[in-house]
Amino acid sequence: MLRTRCAPAWALALVTVAAPGCTQHRPPESPRSAAIAPVRVQSDDEYEVTRASYDALAVGDPRRTATRLGLESFAIAESARQLKANRPEAALEDFLRRVLALWDAEELKAPPPDPPLQQLAAELERAFRRRGAHQEVLTTLAVQIALAPDDAAARTRFDQVLGWLRNDPPRAPEAPAPACAAATCGRIIEDLEAATAAWPSPFLVDALGRLYHDRQRWQHPTWQRGLSGDLADIVSQRTGTSAAYDLARLHLRVSRADLARAEVEKLSGEPGDDAPLRTALTRYAAADGKPTDAIAVAALFFRDPADRPIALRVCEDAAKRFPKAIEPLLCIGDVAEQRNQIVRATRAFEAALAISPDKREAWEALARLQQKRLFQLVADEKTGELEAQLKRVEQLHLDALRRFPGAPLKVSLAGALFEVGRGYFNVGRVDDAVRFFERSLAVEPTVVALEQLAVVAVKRGDGKGALGLLDRGLTSASALDRREFLYWRAKLGRGVGDAQELAGDEKAALAARRQAASDYDLLLAMRGNLGPEEVAETELERGKALYLVGNHEQGIIALERAIDAAPDRASTYADVLAFLIPRGEREEALDAYHRALGRSEVSEYIKVYCTLWILDLDRRAGQPEDPLARAFVDGVDGGKWYHELARWASGRQSESDLLAHAQSPGNRAEAYFYLAMRRLQGGKLDEARDLWQKVLETQMMAFFEYDMSAYYLRRGARATPAPATATPTATPAKIPDGSI
Repeated sequence: MLRTRCAPAWALALVTVAAPGCTQHRPPESPRSAAIAPVRVQSDDEYEVTRASYDALAVGDPRRTATRLGLESFAIAESARQLKANRPEAALEDFLRRVLALWDAEELKAPPPDPPLQQLAAELERAFRRRGAHQEVLTTLAVQIALAPDDAAARTRFDQVLGWLRNDPPRAPEAPAPACAAATCGRIIEDLEAATAAWPSPFLVDALGRLYHDRQRWQHPTWQRGLSGDLADIVSQRTGTSAAYDLARLHLRVSRADLARAEVEKLSGEPGDDAPLRTALTRYAAADGKPTDAIAVAALFFRDPADRPIALRVCEDAAKRFPKAIEPLLCIGDVAEQRNQIVRATRAFEAALAISPDKREAWEALARLQQKRLFQLVADEKTGELEAQLKRVEQLHLDALRRFPGAPLKVSLAGALFEVGRGYFNVGRVDDAVRFFERSLAVEPTVVALEQLAVVAVKRGDGKGALGLLDRGLTSASALDRREFLYWRAKLGRGVGDAQELAGDEKAALAARRQAASDYDLLLAMRGNLGPEEVAETELERGKALYLVGNHEQGIIALERAIDAAPDRASTYADVLAFLIPRGEREEALDAYHRALGRSEVSEYIKVYCTLWILDLDRRAGQPEDPLARAFVDGVDGGKWYHELARWASGRQSESDLLAHAQSPGNRAEAYFYLAMRRLQGGKLDEARDLWQKVLETQMMAFFEYDMSAYYLRRGARATPAPATATPTATPAKIPDGSI
């Protein structure tokens, strides 16, 4: 189900967002009551959908407990499965992100008994204790202490870890623990900050607060108060943030603005003071505080993405304090959207409009969020919901136009229509996709829709039709800014090369690809204006263009640079391998594959497909299977479709079982492709060609396997690279005068 991309990195922002749930929840009578059925969650997709709705439920809402139990049960089972498979890091990630994050600080003041969570925390503690991983151990112990306050053993182990970190000398059990000192305080604070961010229980908040005061005492003893202002500022910044900021963040995380103000006021005029924060807190926490005072405090924490949960907390507290004010609701919507909590953001903007229907800012935000919802439906292949969501988008635009005659919303309907088309394209419903791309063009002639229609035309063998669409796309792109126009001219130029090749004009195809490579060179000369992902995208496309004009060496170097530019960008590895492997570039493909295998940012999902491609190339080249690839595919297991492929590839599942589990067109396209490659390795070329043709008949044009099948039918499956035919071309050192 690994897909090629159909939209540029900076021309269409595809935001991964959560979708609203539709499950009917029963209000709980009591935690873990046998009479209360938790919401059933049985898959990752169901978890994400239900979690989005859960995050938007207010603390105290009777639906929270039943929903949390369902989410927690699924996530705990997944984490336990990872732990059993000796993957403690993956288990911990699920524990932190999908279990602990379900609990609000208010709920941790007196959490109900939760034996499954307590047991998982204990198992993770044992796993990481053996590794000496003190941060992980402290977090899991804090969970046990919160759920079982009378667990003296857990508190003892917690204190022992802190003692080890402090390098405590021997002392009597009843003696008070010493304060941390300069050599150890920073490390302990770092550990407890991570633990508190994941699980803000009163026990941890109190412990971290004491540590902040300990650090302040050893870092700024009384004699330092006489230092000059400049030197005191330097000293106060040694820990990265001020003491005032740390203390305020700690207490605002648990909705204690009054305590945050009191702690920060103690530092007035002292090292570690933060005057703007102190002023903002004083105004907000005052009896006559205003909604805008809350926004001012939230803004100070919004700047750091890691502290945006604090900003959101402040805005939510302000919404409770000022229920008729629109500003906190707009703040909640803005921060929640930045954190991809689309359901929470949508409900906040809807509440803002209920208070102030003429607030255009909220209308614009809702239109943006509705479109992001379409993005998610496309990403999740929920095509059955696309047109219903589109109707909601259209109704929103119609309602806005009635309220603001002659002033349509900035978020165009063209983008929504394009997303519906992209969704159908991704699942092989190409005729429906074309229909919506054309509807999008009727609203606004965007280059992204024209380019995507040209992609469809090329894959259908209509080179002439593709050329016309690409020419229109270039005209549309001319209205963009200089950088975007250059990007699109390069991208469309590569499309022209494909279309000309299809039409049989190799000379024109070569010229178009050379021009595209030159345009990518110019774009890279603007490197100061490109982020790492944009550099990766540009180097990737430049490398393909150079390779296709016969400059193999420089093309491969560009592909390597694409990986180097953003090594945690998982899609780059798949793109590079899907390009190199059909062309027999085994050595370079292996290098990229090994890098991907060693990156935690590259999902198991992507690694499985890349592994299948590598093993296939090894066999075609008559080389021994890469031992890392073989070990990886042999060790992968689970309930997803790609796990079925891995079991078949490693001999743990039969071909008939694989086909029986291939329920969707995408599943069948992939099964046919990998079976075709196995037939080819067995010398059954005709059977392989028949299976490749079956892949094309699924119309899963968004899949790498579709492109590979088309390539093998047209050119054959190479086991070694074709000879290069071009000489290297120099990359311009700067953008030439007069260029775009």
